[in-house]
Amino acid sequence: MADFNKAFEILMKLEFSNSSNYLHKNSTERDYTVAGIYKYAHPKWLGWFIVMDTLERKQGNMAISCRELYLNSHLKKLVMQFYKSQFWDSMRLDKIRNDNTATELFVFAVNAGTRNAVRKAQKLVGAYTDG
Repeated sequence: MADFNKAFEILMKLEFSNSSNYLHKNSTERDYTVAGIYKYAHPKWLGWFIVMDTLERKQGNMAISCRELYLNSHLKKLVMQFYKSQFWDSMRLDKIRNDNTATELFVFAVNAGTRNAVRKAQKLVGAYTDG
């Protein structure tokens, strides 16, 4: 069985190796993104309470908020739960025996979407590509 915790740590090192980009709001987006989780797409995610409280306490200072949120262990647990349910569990990656294969599929799915990741994996092994 593949190990989600190992895969998650790899994802975080690849995507968020430091606090500077942990929280942001792009000019083309309607709302904030923290650890890759877009508020507009996932407004009911429980981590937003922590994010918005931090921004309020830090008077909207993104740099200070980024550092504090990056180090927040409770927020990290919520981020882990999000990625596990939205990507790892939905693709049943725990059924894969090889950690490297599961991790590669997981990271690819986070960046390209689960349907695309599953379709590519199906194509690679010669299976019907239904996603």
